Amino acid sequence: MAQILKDLGIPQFILENNNTMSVLGDNQGAIALTKNPYLHERSKHIDICYHFIRDLVNKGDIDINYINTVEMIADELMKPLARVSYERWVKMLGIIDMDKKVKERKSKSTRD
Repeated sequence: MAQILKDLGIPQFILENNNTMSVLGDNQGAIALTKNPYLHERSKHIDICYHFIRDLVNKGDIDINYINTVEMIADELMKPLARVSYERWVKMLGIIDMDKKVKERKSKSTRD
């Protein structure tokens, strides 16, 4: 996984050892399950096939850390947003409003 990110030119998600990919999540319970192999009463219903992430953590392929829900970019894809939240999300993603840019260029060129 780390090599794919390197090949795509986005190495900021790879840790210092060049083999471990950083994964951020906002579910502290799920993060705790990946780091603690002990199954609690509440988690024993999770099927063994879903422990794939824990295996990746144990192998050192990924490192999972907490991020506040407000800062999680992917979370915004799951729900409708108020205008302020949408504008903050667009800014976090680095999305450019091309219509706005074109209008700015046109108005600038007409002034010149």
